[in-house]
Amino acid sequence: MSDVNWWLTAVAFVLGGALTVTFTVRRVVREVPVREKGRSAGAAILDGESPD
Repeated sequence: MSDVNWWLTAVAFVLGGALTVTFTVRRVVREVPVREKGRSAGAAILDGESPD
């Protein structure tokens, strides 16, 4: 294996990355509604308020 085809190595790497992204990244099927009343503790602390 002293003579490596570097362009084939690059093609295999790019193809592997493309297939991995294609099969692991999916569209969001369910959307969670956002409530304005019940703010998170982190948002309250950033605004200088005490969390409820």
